[in-house]
Amino acid sequence: LKKGAGAGALCAPRIGVMMKGQTHCTGWPELKELLKQRHGSLLRAWRAEIDKDGDGRLNFTELCSVCVRMHLHMDMMQLWRELDTDQDGQITLSDFDPAGAAVFLRFCRWCIENFPDALGAYMAMDTGEGRPLSLQDFERGCIRQGFVFQECHEVGGEPALLFSGLDLYKTGLVDEQAFLFLDRILAQHSRRKHTGPRCKPVSEAKKLVYSRAKLEGGRNLTLFKEALKAHSGNLARAWRRCLDEDGSMFVTRVELYRAARMLRFQGNVRALWHALDMDDSGITSLEELDVAAAHTLAQFKKWSTQRSGSCQELFNEIIFMAQNPKNGQVNYKQFAKCLKKLGYQGPTKELFQSLDLTGGGLVSGEDVLFLDKWKSPPVWLHARPDHGALSQFKEELCDAFQATGADNPFVLAWRLLLDPMESNRVIWKEFAEACRQLGFKRNVPGVWRALDVDMSGYITLKELDAECDNVLKIFKIWAERTFGTISKAFDALDEDGSGELTYREFRQAVLKHGLPASMNLNQLLSCLDLDGKRCISRDEMMFLTDWELDEDPVVDKSKSGSPGAGKRD
Repeated sequence: LKKGAGAGALCAPRIGVMMKGQTHCTGWPELKELLKQRHGSLLRAWRAEIDKDGDGRLNFTELCSVCVRMHLHMDMMQLWRELDTDQDGQITLSDFDPAGAAVFLRFCRWCIENFPDALGAYMAMDTGEGRPLSLQDFERGCIRQGFVFQECHEVGGEPALLFSGLDLYKTGLVDEQAFLFLDRILAQHSRRKHTGPRCKPVSEAKKLVYSRAKLEGGRNLTLFKEALKAHSGNLARAWRRCLDEDGSMFVTRVELYRAARMLRFQGNVRALWHALDMDDSGITSLEELDVAAAHTLAQFKKWSTQRSGSCQELFNEIIFMAQNPKNGQVNYKQFAKCLKKLGYQGPTKELFQSLDLTGGGLVSGEDVLFLDKWKSPPVWLHARPDHGALSQFKEELCDAFQATGADNPFVLAWRLLLDPMESNRVIWKEFAEACRQLGFKRNVPGVWRALDVDMSGYITLKELDAECDNVLKIFKIWAERTFGTISKAFDALDEDGSGELTYREFRQAVLKHGLPASMNLNQLLSCLDLDGKRCISRDEMMFLTDWELDEDPVVDKSKSGSPGAGKRD
């Protein structure tokens, strides 16, 4: 690496040529043993060496930075696949060290339930002698306070394993400083009591930065896709020819920058990268560029593997069946005819175009090899829609957020749990994380496919609650056309300048300014009233500012009378 190279420069599939002083590792098993030798346990290695910022997760760029900092030489893509087994675009302590995660997270939950803060937890285990705690003191203190240790295969059992996660510098002692990480967890837990299950609040400044970056990234992504199509004919072919140099089905920042230079792309490449790396994993994949092509290829890979063992073997069958194949190549007509005979039911034209690397109208055995190298397509790409699991998901979501007293638990769940950035777009990683926080485990990929009917790669509130989505879109369009912005709309409606609108004030104000008569005001108010206090604050309306509208709302012109007809306050 050149002097001054940033973290993005580290995101190559393999970290350079091995240099003096570097340690070579062949994969995760070897790295695991190395970390145990250096730190004594994987739990201590995670907290002291890997997750230095303490946020509990690692993306691909951070993983590369860790390996460079540790002077390791290894295949980073292989390591990422070995660790990110659930394919959620991040590595957590549970991925890294399941045994350590089990006792550590159980200890954190126990502290949350029994102590007001980190100092309280430490003092409860203190010997009263004014000295730091040894392993023996710590074990006795935990048992005295009611923490139950379980059987563990690690040397020293759970007490020693847990102690290693606190004694980060291997001194054999821990003091109150070692417990301070609990304050962050306790603060998060306190906020969750008021916002539903495990909802992490997002600051307004972060939402603004995210909104601007997303807008800029979207513009550049559109321009970049046009450049790719002009160069290669379709996005799947361009992915293979211009972006995915090593056929790993992952593209790093470095590879994207090379492709942009090769295409002489004049846009903002930094913004383009953030638009492609939507889950902030440090890498991007085909489904983030062209979800339809990724779905077609993943389905074909799954079908071929189940039927013939591999895509290469399946293609060999096609060559055998085809009449007069040209040098081991088949054209589209031969390809489609053979697949039909073999029982393939997917789209053949889109598949052929994705496999035809040169665009010459012929596909060879080499053109399908990359699919066999595609070790782990995201599970949702080849999952079947599970409407039964979707119904259960909605029930659990409703039950969890009805406890907050909200009139509309689906909208509350959407805004606080699923879409905290308030863009009205949720990608797979965000949805999987929301399900994890909710505690929902039944066929999450199948639920996603049942929601993402159009295979756009994201879902909106419409997929969860179409009526509320439509009401909010109508109100957003009306407010922006009438007043210019959502902020100006609130100022105009808030005639007394109190900073909030009661239900009665809101109704009177919107009727005065000409809200469409088809609007159901009761439903609108329930969608806007986030905290259930029966009044609307500026913050409760401002989330509509950055909502993306994929299509115009449906206005029922057959309705007449007062828009707020029905129950009134």
